Amino acid sequence: MEVKAGVVGRAIAGTVGGAICTIIGFSLALAGLVGIAEPIPMEDLPPMSVVVTSFILMELIAGTILGLFYTKLYMSIPGERVLKGVYYGLLIWFIKDLLSGMYMIGGFMATYMALTFILLGFPLWLIYGAVLGFTYEKIK
Repeated sequence: MEVKAGVVGRAIAGTVGGAICTIIGFSLALAGLVGIAEPIPMEDLPPMSVVVTSFILMELIAGTILGLFYTKLYMSIPGERVLKGVYYGLLIWFIKDLLSGMYMIGGFMATYMALTFILLGFPLWLIYGAVLGFTYEKIK
């Protein structure tokens, strides 16, 4: 049952966190604070149906993996309920966004993209973690 709680909690948390981060990202992009420095030619992109399907499949795979990790790490994460999830979200942000952002800056000089990852990832993973911790406790 704990594995199911981790995977279902991750799916719910990913949906809520992703929606909120999208709103934050679009708001900051409209203000000119984050985003891609140069436009991507639309003719270079695959059809939107392929893009959306790919994102859904990647989210399902990542959701399963991150949900299983949460289930396995649950006892070693400090705090109670929602705070456990927040700590887990911060751990993911640190590993995924902060460290990869530093790599982008140092290795590829992609400072603008790295800052976008770091700045948008922080609220995303905080919200994700809080929702994950809450839903995991409810399902478990």
